[in-house]
Amino acid sequence: MVQTAHQRLANDRFARQQERLMGKPELRSKLEERKKAPVNKTAVPTWLLYTLLALLVGGLFLEPLRLFISWLF
Repeated sequence: MVQTAHQRLANDRFARQQERLMGKPELRSKLEERKKAPVNKTAVPTWLLYTLLALLVGGLFLEPLRLFISWLF
């Protein structure tokens, strides 16, 4: 498809603008956004999650042990 004169001028303007931007660093606002610490998405503290996990896993190990001991006696 053939470009019209108006399209050609617009493309030339865009190309000149892009050439001027080449090699320049990113804007500071974009750099600052990337440096921000990640947001903790859980509302529950991690120590509480680990405590609950230890209780659950501990219960899974202790329950068969209790059943085995009651079976013996």
